[in-house]
Amino acid sequence: MKSRTIVGLPVTRRIWACLLVALLALAGTCLLPTVAHASSTTTLVVQVRQDNAAATSMLKRINTQRKKNGLVKLKLDKELTSAAITRAAEVAVYMPLESPHRRPDGRLARTVNGRVSYECCAESTNCSESMIVDSWMDSLSHRAGILLQSARSVGIACVTVGKSYQMYENQQVWILEFSSTATKATPPTKGRKTYTKKVRMANANVKAGKFAVTDRIMGFKKTVPLERGDSCEMNPTFKSKRTAWATEISPKSFTWKSSNPSVASVNRNGVIKGKKRGTTVITGKLKNGLGRQVKIRVKVTE
Repeated sequence: MKSRTIVGLPVTRRIWACLLVALLALAGTCLLPTVAHASSTTTLVVQVRQDNAAATSMLKRINTQRKKNGLVKLKLDKELTSAAITRAAEVAVYMPLESPHRRPDGRLARTVNGRVSYECCAESTNCSESMIVDSWMDSLSHRAGILLQSARSVGIACVTVGKSYQMYENQQVWILEFSSTATKATPPTKGRKTYTKKVRMANANVKAGKFAVTDRIMGFKKTVPLERGDSCEMNPTFKSKRTAWATEISPKSFTWKSSNPSVASVNRNGVIKGKKRGTTVITGKLKNGLGRQVKIRVKVTE
């Protein structure tokens, strides 16, 4: 594995950080009472791409561990996998390290689906499912989930977040949702599929975070050079104080406006088109009216 540094931690150490801080919170996931979600929330749109083959591989590795311990094999469940993918999008945006199984709007993780009895989660870059399972087995609380005696089915999310062209840098999220109920339907075991998820966050968590925007291809932060007739797509990110990554969020989370549409226009998907020589400022504003904005300057040349 090629180690990459994320906020001062190599990837291998970052996985351990995510796992170790979860010990106390995860151990009590099934015991804590359900709490009401925050009354005032913001919706951020996030795209995640599920790797069904990786999920199938992860299931085999989990069942190998269960067999070693005399436990029944788990079956992959379509409904639980859908819940796991939803949680993956949520964890990518906001995973408070002191309580990683609390959803961004304040609810407990198990509220994602009434069948869920235990959850494991991890974030990484450039890691395989085998590395994640090995790390989980070295963590007391995650090991307890994988070896949960009552478990009969599981949902598995193995997702990359956003649409980055630099795939080796993509944020990865791994989620297991265990249930004592029997499998109702089996999800696909091959291929990949992109899902668009709406993540509801408490406004306090949104206000505490940091938004930024670049163009998607080159990553220009201050001024995007654009030739007349060409176009580029905005790439907004959100960095929570509670998470290590600046997560890609969909431009659909914002309403977009150009200060000079005759120079460059911008559509609702954050796609900018150069029209004539000059400069303009593109502004994206959160749709819920919190007042949070992202801005970038565009310079159009002939």
